[in-house]
Parts: sequence; C-alpha cells; structure tokens
Amino acid sequence: MSHAGARNIYCVMGTVTFMGTVSHFSVRSPRASIAEDPVLRAANDAILEIGLGRLTLAEVARRAGVSRMTVYRRYDGLDRLVSALLVVEFSAVIAEAAERARSEVTARGRIVREVVHVTRRTAEHPLMRRILELDPEMLMPLVVDRLGSSHRMGLERLRVLIAAGHDDG
Repeated sequence: MSHAGARNIYCVMGTVTFMGTVSHFSVRSPRASIAEDPVLRAANDAILEIGLGRLTLAEVARRAGVSRMTVYRRYDGLDRLVSALLVVEFSAVIAEAAERARSEVTARGRIVREVVHVTRRTAEHPLMRRILELDPEMLMPLVVDRLGSSHRMGLERLRVLIAAGHDDG
C-alpha cells in the first residue's frame, strides 16, 4: 500500500464511547476541527486548567461564548463532548505519526516509527498528562475500559501497516 493510506486517518466516522455513553459523529480534519470549533477549544482549555473531574457543560459553554443548550445540541452531553475532543486530538497524533514515518522505506520501519511516535506523543500529550495529574481515576475508563474511535483508528492503522508489511515480504 502507498503512503496515501495515511491521509485516511484524518477522517473519523463511527461510534465513540466514554464512561458508558455512545456517540455518533464524524470529524474531517482533526487540527482544523479543534481550531475552528470554539466548543472543543473551550473544553480543551478547561480540562487543561481545571481538570476533567471539575469540567461541566456550563463551564465549557461559558468559555466558548455559547449557551449550554448549543453545547447540548451539538454534543448531547459532557461525555460525548470529551469523547469528541479526545478523538480529534488523538487522531491528529496518529496522523502526525503516519506523516513522520512516510520516509521509511519498509513497512516494518513505518510500523516501528509510528508506534514509537504515538506512544511518546500520547504520554506527552497535555490532555493526557493533565487528566493523569488531576483526575487519575478518570484515566482508566478512557484508556482501558472501552474500545473507542481512537483505539479503532490506531488498530486500523496497524492493520494497514501490517498488510503493507506482508506485501513487502
């Protein structure tokens, strides 16, 4: 498979779960979405400042300059908003890893480079670090207790890279 497959990572469609809720939405360009969506930007900023445990839709709405009803209409609740934010952020990490690994000649090299990059960036990611610092008990459900869109994107990217590895021999 050519490196063009990496571009497909930018498109997220499907089901996202967070703490037992289910959300259906799509994201076209992760970086553009958080930059263009004041609600996602406000949620991101609020988590970085006050943490996930103290986050409320009212706080996000206030920071975004919109009504709570607008946030509810767009995201249907706090869990779905946080899920959307995490999918946008971590799909950008996966896309960044794919882009950085493009220069690798073999699929094996791309797999190694992408996995190392995603692992490092996830560990360093400001949202992940802040949640771990302020609300560590909330991290486990986000990472382990569910198979969400971010996990599915990573698994799909690995599937593509492994298939390319088989083609490489």
